[in-house]
Amino acid sequence: MKVDTTYSRNPLLGWDINVKINAEHGEQIILVQIDVNDFNVVQEEVPSAQSWQRQLTQEGAFPGDNKVTVTVTDNHGANNVAITEW
Repeated sequence: MKVDTTYSRNPLLGWDINVKINAEHGEQIILVQIDVNDFNVVQEEVPSAQSWQRQLTQEGAFPGDNKVTVTVTDNHGANNVAITEW
């Protein structure tokens, strides 16, 4: 499972965060959970997808430390966790 998390400063408030997930051969995305600074902002069941993408706007803190945790459950029941901090 490949998880790519990018972020850019939102001119109004916080950050815009883009999360892109691509499943490897033989994997399918079943469940996606995204936490920003330990607060759950997305929990979505996915009907057996190979890829998934979401842009979150005005999340996190500016100025301040930020942490995005993406947990992806695949069709084999394995949880894949990716953490991005800035």
